[in-house]
Amino acid sequence: MSSKQRLKNIDKTIIVLVFLLSIIGLIAISSATGANISGDYSKIIVQAVWMVFGFASMFIIALFNFNMIDENLRNILAIAMYILNITLLIAVLIFGYEVNGAVRWMRIGPFNFQPSEFAKLIMIFCMAAFLSLQDDNINNPIYLLMNIALVFLPIIFILKQPNLSTSIVFVLIFLAQLFVARLDYRYILWGLALLIPVLLGFLWYIKRPDQKLLEDYQKIRILAALSPGDYANKEAYQTIKSVQAIGSGRLYGKGIYQGILNKAKYLPEPQTDFIFSIIAEEVGFLGCSAILLIYFVLIVKGILLVRNIDDIFIKLVVTGIIAMIFFQVFINVGVVTGILPNTGLTLPFISYGGSSFLMNMMAIGFLLNIGIKKKQSYRY
Repeated sequence: MSSKQRLKNIDKTIIVLVFLLSIIGLIAISSATGANISGDYSKIIVQAVWMVFGFASMFIIALFNFNMIDENLRNILAIAMYILNITLLIAVLIFGYEVNGAVRWMRIGPFNFQPSEFAKLIMIFCMAAFLSLQDDNINNPIYLLMNIALVFLPIIFILKQPNLSTSIVFVLIFLAQLFVARLDYRYILWGLALLIPVLLGFLWYIKRPDQKLLEDYQKIRILAALSPGDYANKEAYQTIKSVQAIGSGRLYGKGIYQGILNKAKYLPEPQTDFIFSIIAEEVGFLGCSAILLIYFVLIVKGILLVRNIDDIFIKLVVTGIIAMIFFQVFINVGVVTGILPNTGLTLPFISYGGSSFLMNMMAIGFLLNIGIKKKQSYRY
C-alpha cells in the first residue's frame, strides 16, 4: 500500500482531536505565562515549534510501512531499544542538569531532552514484544517475575532522578498490558486483596520519622493530600489555590486571559502541571467538560481498536498507548482538583513541554498506523 493510500485511510477524527487539544494548549500556555500582558511569547513559540516536530513525527510514523519488520527483527529491536532506554536513563543521572531538585533533563544543542518521557513509549513496545513472545507462558510465575523485573529496572533509575509520577505511570501501563495479555484472574484477585493492606502499611511507614522509602518532599506531598488543612500554608498551598481557581471558574468561566488567580501568581509554573487549573478558571465547567470529552473520545477509539485486533503484540502496543494517555490525564486532573497528591505530571498535548508533547504525538502516530493496518488488513 502506497503512502498516498495510507493517508487516504488514516483516522482523521483522531488527528482532529489531537489538533484541538494542541491548540487549546497553546492558548492556555499563553494565558498561563501572561504572554498577552508581557508580550513575551517565547514559550508559545517553543511549544509551536515542538508542535511542528510532533505532527511531522506523527505523520511519518502513521504512514510508515512496517511490513519489512518481521517478528524476529521486532524482538531484536525491542532488546536494542530496552538497552538504549536503560543507557539514556543512566546518562541523565550522570550528565543531566538539575531543575527544582530533580535531575531529569539533558541538553542536546538548543533543545532540552527528558529521557524518562520517551522511556514510557519505549517500554510500551519492549514489554509488548516480551509479553507476546511468551504469550503461552504469561501465567508462569518465573516468566511473570522476569517481566516484572524488566519493568522495574528502568523504574529504579527514574526514581533516582527522582520522578515518582513517571514511575507510577510505568507500573499502571504494565498492569494494563498484563490484563490484556490474559493474566490469570487469580493473580488479579490476589493483587486486589493485597492492595489495601499494602497501602495502609505504606501510609503507616512513611509517617515514621526514620522512613527511607521516599524523599521528604514526596512524603509531605502525600500527607498534604490526605490532610490539606494541616499543610495549607506550604506543601498544600499550590493544590488549595488550584482548587480555588477551578471553583472560581464556575459554569462558564471568567473568559480567556481573565483568570485572576493566575495573574496573582498563586500557581508556580502553571503552564505545565497545573495548566488545567488555568483552563478551568477561564472556561469553567462546560469548557473543562468539553476537553475531557475530547480525551474520552480519543481513549474510546483506542479501546475499540484494541477489541478488533487479533495480533497480541499490536494489541498490547495499543493498550499501552491508551493506558498511558488515560493515566496521565487521570493523574494530572486528580492532582489539580486535590484528589491525588502533587506528582508533577503534565497534561497530554496541552501542557508546556517538548519531550512530553513529542512523545505523545509519536504514540498517536503508532495508533494511526495500526488503525490503517486494521482497516486495510495488510500484514506487518
